[in-house]
Amino acid sequence: MSYCVYLKKKQMLPAESVARLIADIPGLSLADGQQMVRRCHGFLIEHLESTPALRLVEELKRLGIDADCRQIRELVPNPRAVLVRSGQFAPQGCTVQDWKSQDETLSWEDVFFMSVTCLQELEVPELMRRKRKGEAAPGMPDSREEIVEKKAYLLDFFTAEPRSHRRILSTEFRYDYLGERLQSSSVANFVSLLHDFDRYASSARRDEEFKAALEGKWDRLAGFTAIYEVDEYHRWILQTISESGSAIHQRSF
Repeated sequence: MSYCVYLKKKQMLPAESVARLIADIPGLSLADGQQMVRRCHGFLIEHLESTPALRLVEELKRLGIDADCRQIRELVPNPRAVLVRSGQFAPQGCTVQDWKSQDETLSWEDVFFMSVTCLQELEVPELMRRKRKGEAAPGMPDSREEIVEKKAYLLDFFTAEPRSHRRILSTEFRYDYLGERLQSSSVANFVSLLHDFDRYASSARRDEEFKAALEGKWDRLAGFTAIYEVDEYHRWILQTISESGSAIHQRSF
């Protein structure tokens, strides 16, 4: 059986000490351990047999790290993210439009989790690269201010019924729905969108980064260099929510 070892909550890892624990697992080196610690966004290591997985958890606990292990097949799945290109966000509902220009209206009550993350320059989409060259993006304000932006921000939100995962990328979303609130900066428009989600999806759980983004504290956001890292982070978050014991969130799993 294949097991994974993961953190029970967000916490700083003593990198060298944890890397050495991983290096003690047959077949793994110190370099492997260092890389796993560096890339850890909740899940530390996967595809272990039960004995080394349980031993690693105990050794991590001796270091004061709250960790656990579980069979990989028992983990909560993270539905594939559907990129939302535009939408209408109002008190009566959340209407999203995907890349096929198909509309779907979701109930705010079904949104159970919202997360904001930062995508570093390494995997900035082509749309932003065009904007850095001074080209206007279709449906977006033409502003030289955007050229200096080196990051993109993501809002991921999850619904329970139907079970779904939607993603809004700050540099690719059409903010037309903002009307008179529309500004020339995609970041400013993204913040306005976050405030709408915060207001309408009032019962949804938020991560710390969502709250930081609402206050414009961008330096507090976790930085990722690839979309798959963001997906791994959310896979871990969904696992921790499923273990929280809260009935309002348990219905989503």
